Parts: sequence; structure tokens; C-alpha cells
Amino acid sequence: MKRTAATLLAAAATATAASQGLPLGERSAALRDWIATAETQLSQGRAVEAAQGFDRAANSEHAADIEAGLVRSYLQNGEFRRALAFASHTAGAHRDKSVGTALYAWLLHMSGQREFGQRLLQQARERLPQDALLAEVESQLGSSAPQVTRTMLAAPARLAPYPAGESVPGAARLVASGVLVDDGRRAVVPAWAMEGVQQVWLRNGSGRTWPARLQQRLGSLPLVLVTLQGAAEDAPALKAVARDAFPGSPGYAVAYTGHDEASPAWPWLRPGFLGNLDAASGQRRLGIELPSNALPGGPVFDTAGRLVGLSSAGGGLLPVSALQAELPGLFAAAPAEGPAARVPTDELYERAMKATLQVIVLR
Repeated sequence: MKRTAATLLAAAATATAASQGLPLGERSAALRDWIATAETQLSQGRAVEAAQGFDRAANSEHAADIEAGLVRSYLQNGEFRRALAFASHTAGAHRDKSVGTALYAWLLHMSGQREFGQRLLQQARERLPQDALLAEVESQLGSSAPQVTRTMLAAPARLAPYPAGESVPGAARLVASGVLVDDGRRAVVPAWAMEGVQQVWLRNGSGRTWPARLQQRLGSLPLVLVTLQGAAEDAPALKAVARDAFPGSPGYAVAYTGHDEASPAWPWLRPGFLGNLDAASGQRRLGIELPSNALPGGPVFDTAGRLVGLSSAGGGLLPVSALQAELPGLFAAAPAEGPAARVPTDELYERAMKATLQVIVLR
């Protein structure tokens, strides 16, 4: 009988999981089936069902691979804060296994908590110096241009979401980051990314993908507005600052790292301080250091989670006031009076992974 891609995926995931839980021979057939079925459901974009399956398996065995499956199910359902909290438990409760620490350290680095993530990873490397997964994660996180390699895509760790929604052809290419607006119906993306394209897709940090079409150019700005074919149901309502943020203000920049292959990924969030005016170009500098392979077009927030602008090519910052001038009411303005409460980083990242988009095109 011909084996389907989902069956092969589940078999590979179950085999890999043997090194992160009980040996396969010591697991019951029912438990192995629950784990394999949950992984297949997750690969098909059925995150809620996958979480239920992994949870059922977790009630039978306290194991790192099962808990990693739960973490990834939460992530694919857009529940970053829940995923991060449970990843912390997995890393602490299974110190003799690499999967929990690898996943937790990667999530910490992605969400702007690099120092803590690095300490965690170093301690795990001292305990498990020969572990190939930890070595690969350490290598990528120490790089100026981190990316998820083939080793890091294997379950149960799998440091990226599975694709869900609209399928993307193999010839399509990842070209930019973008930001979701208008209650998930439209998005703002760099204009140069749309030059000469035949088809466009947008994908969020949960792996959900939508086809899109060009709607209009935003006047003299290097941006275009695109319309999703089917709205993003869980799109966060982004609020913009009432006045442009001052140079030197603390903030967060979010972007996807890029290479041509249009694989699903989680975005990177980096903290820093907003740049000043560049005398030569007359443009604002971003000021926040993103990975060297970061794709421009992603959102930039202040510490209260309000949008202050978009990153632009060459390390620039396009302030949100310029967008509001072209499209009044595109973002709701936050109240200008009084100090704004700081938003926890994990909460900000949960919003960002839903609002920040991979821009994928076919030319």
C-alpha cells in the first residue's frame, strides 16, 4: 500500500522522538499512535486537535518530545505566551534531553530575551556536549544571520511552524516582511517587493498563508497596500503612537530573516533604541540591530506596544505619521495623555507574530 506524505512524516517524527522520551519498544502502541497522529494533525494545520492529542499522550507519559509537541501546537495556534511558559517547564523538567532546551532557547532569542536564552543554552551544552541539535542551535544563534537548518526542522523540536492555509509553489520566493492592518483584511508591504510579480502570498508567524493582490501604492512612500483573499481572523488591533517617537526612545523591531526559499518561520523581535535623522538622506534611522539577513518592512513598536513605524531598506525607519498622512485611520491612535504602561515582551511578541508577515512572490 502506498504511504502518504503525512504517514511518512508521522513515522519520522516518532522515530526521532525515541531519543527524547521512552525507547519506542517501551511505549504502548496506543501512545505511539497518539503522538504520531498529533504530529500529523499539526503538519496539516490542525493545531487545536494536535494539542488535544499531545495532551492525551502527556497524561500517559511525562516526556520531553510530547511536551515539545504541545509547545509547537500552542505556537501554531498563535498562543506564544502559553507556549513560552510551557517550554520553560519542558526545559527545566527534562534537563537530560535536548529538545526542551533547544526549543526554549530559540524562543527566548526570537522574542528579544537573548541573554537569558544564551545562558540556558550554554548550561545545556555543558551537560550534553555531544548533542547535535544543541550544537546546531548554538551555531545559528551565534551567527549574525541565523536560520533554521534541516537538522532543526526535525520533530520533536522543529524550530518553525508547519505551513497552513493556501499552498505556495516551490518557485515562489520570500522577499520582504510586511504588517497586517485593517482587522486582518489588508497589509502594508515594501513597494519594491511587488515589482514584476505574478502572484503574491502573505504568511504570519503561525504558518497561516493567504493569497493577496495589489490594491494601491501609497503616494510617494515606498510602500503598497495589498488585500488578502480571506481575512486573518485573529489579527491583532494595532494602535499607533499619537506623535512620532523621539530618537533614542526604547523600542522593538520585528522582521523575518530571509533567504529565497519561502519556508514558514517565526519572526525575530529585537529590542534597542530608535535612531536619529540621517543627515545625508534626511530619513530616520531604525537604530535597532536586527539580524543581518532580516527582511525590511516589518513593524517597529514602542515599549507600550504601539506602532511607531516600519523598518525600511538600508536600516531606515519609516515613521507611522507618514502612513497616517497617506491613509488616515489606517491605525487607531493611542491616547496621547499620560504615560503608557509597558507591555511584557512575551505579550508584544504574541501580537507581533500575528501581525508581522512574510511577503512571498512568484515572478
